[in-house]
Amino acid sequence: MLNVSRESVQRAKKVQESGDEKLIADVESGKVTVSAAAQHVAAVTRYPELSIIPTQKDVLTVAKNLDSMAEDARMEARSALLKHDQSVLAVLAEKPPMPKSTARQSSLWQHTEKL
Repeated sequence: MLNVSRESVQRAKKVQESGDEKLIADVESGKVTVSAAAQHVAAVTRYPELSIIPTQKDVLTVAKNLDSMAEDARMEARSALLKHDQSVLAVLAEKPPMPKSTARQSSLWQHTEKL
């Protein structure tokens, strides 16, 4: 018996069922984890217009940013993406600012590393 969780098998199945040959090859070669590939598939399933974005990292960032938007703003952004509006893509592909509590923890961590 292999030491693989049921969830990992389910994620792998979703990636295979996506039919994304490049993504499947990246998983098989070890360039991308099954978990990251499954997140990519879920993002593109939720927002099909993201399939035009070349990098997996940008797909996940844009999906996360779209998820955080109000419904009307999200619909407007999705419409712009369908029109291949590069300015909207550039804004959505930026990482959102860290929440204050995370920024504070990060600052504290950096400070303690210097000690």
